[in-house]
Amino acid sequence: MREIHCGSVDGVTLAAIVDRHGPTDLLAEPSEPACRIGDIVLARADRVDRSVGMVFLDVGLARPAVLPLRRGVRADGPLLVQLVGLPREGKGAEATHDIALAGRLLVHRPLGSGVAVSSGLPKAATGWIAPPAAGGWIVRRAAAGQSAERVEAEAAALRSRWQSIADKAESARAPTVLEAGPGVAERLVLDTPDIDAIRAGDAVQRRKLGRWLEEKVPEFGGLLAADPIDLAETAAPLLDPLVPLPRGGSLAIETTRALTAIDVDSGGGPDALPANRAAAREIARQIRLRNIGGIVVIDFISMGRRVDRLALMETIRDVFADDPATPR
Repeated sequence: MREIHCGSVDGVTLAAIVDRHGPTDLLAEPSEPACRIGDIVLARADRVDRSVGMVFLDVGLARPAVLPLRRGVRADGPLLVQLVGLPREGKGAEATHDIALAGRLLVHRPLGSGVAVSSGLPKAATGWIAPPAAGGWIVRRAAAGQSAERVEAEAAALRSRWQSIADKAESARAPTVLEAGPGVAERLVLDTPDIDAIRAGDAVQRRKLGRWLEEKVPEFGGLLAADPIDLAETAAPLLDPLVPLPRGGSLAIETTRALTAIDVDSGGGPDALPANRAAAREIARQIRLRNIGGIVVIDFISMGRRVDRLALMETIRDVFADDPATPR
């Protein structure tokens, strides 16, 4: 069982994947965000700073967005960009020229070239996009097992979507958002390979999500339902660095600028391997719930036998197998 649950609390929209072990991949955003990652914007170049190799863009926000400088960019000129980073800590949003339109099976990079495949797919998956395939493409894991007709249908829809954006840009006046990026629930729908239900507690949210599904992922329209779990209850413990383990013991999670350190405390239990295995399962869940990335250092309970260490490594590979990120 794998469902997407979403709801709102105190002006914040929450969405998570819920499977038989509980919630994972908890995402949050303001219910009325000023901008989203994925927004495609016809921006205006306010200032070109060649000394730092940056263009400062008016994208309609309080602070200018930043864009790596390319040749031919001039101040006051319009630029078609996509937001890839949100404003934070006194810094503006981050933008890119390399626009990407995500579907469930494919990602279309209309200004790119070539075909790449997501991790876990064979290299032969590059052939799942029938030539001629203008622009760049990424074949996503959800494309595995789909018919060539289904993949090509999504490719055609993404090409049509890009043409619509390009047409809007011709007559639009900068700065203006040409296409809004997906919200947190929509992002999970696009990024989750197998879904059994999509649950939204708020009737307004349900209608909005239903319209988006009908337009972008019509085959999932019948999965929309009510009665999500209380995600606010799930979110509250994520502020606590201490996480209790089901068999006793706990995890201590500390995130710094350089890395995230996780310490496993057995709670005095005598058997290190079962405790470490239980900790590995909870660590995999916490990393996805807390959106932890970058370097993660885990201090497991010491084990003297090599066979136990190998068994723990096998457990770690298993619990991270479904993670959309690729652990290295």
